[in-house]
Amino acid sequence: MLNRTISLFIFSGLLLYCSWCSADIGIYNQGKVKMRGNLINGACVVTVNNHASDDIIVDMGSYRSDQLKEVGFYPDKEYVTFRIYVGQCNIDSKRNIEIVFNGETAPEDSTLFRVYTDKTPSALKEERGSKEVGLGLALFDQEYNALIPNRVLSSSKFRGRDGLLTFLAKYKVLKNEVRPGELFSEVNFKVFYP
Repeated sequence: MLNRTISLFIFSGLLLYCSWCSADIGIYNQGKVKMRGNLINGACVVTVNNHASDDIIVDMGSYRSDQLKEVGFYPDKEYVTFRIYVGQCNIDSKRNIEIVFNGETAPEDSTLFRVYTDKTPSALKEERGSKEVGLGLALFDQEYNALIPNRVLSSSKFRGRDGLLTFLAKYKVLKNEVRPGELFSEVNFKVFYP
């Protein structure tokens, strides 16, 4: 009987010890960890005329000198259309997408981009002193509103995940004498979206 009592006492002591251990573990399990973070939408994909490249060329076509004779007027040729695709993003329907076209302006008219001749586009990056041609490059939105160089344009037409922004380009005569040759304008753009 003594043997049995000691065994029970030891066994009961182990049970008390284990219940004390689990109570202690329970206290530590009540701690909390707070974590904070942000989910950020990834960048939108931006392409021009279905080309995803750093250097996009918009072909303005060829002009005859008799189409470029009156100072202050645009040639009778059609507008050149180009499109900027902004996609694979989620634009908040309450916010607008904004775009700015940057570049050197024509000395005669700061609402137009500068047009050069006798230089390749890569030479334009190194040297800005190529020959003036007597033309300026005008950009317009799809409603034919003139876009001023180096000013932000807000477009309320773009909503949702994907969108196509349509723009128009046209030369404007700035001088009585227009110099023939290959024509170049360097215009950069930035797209801002929420």
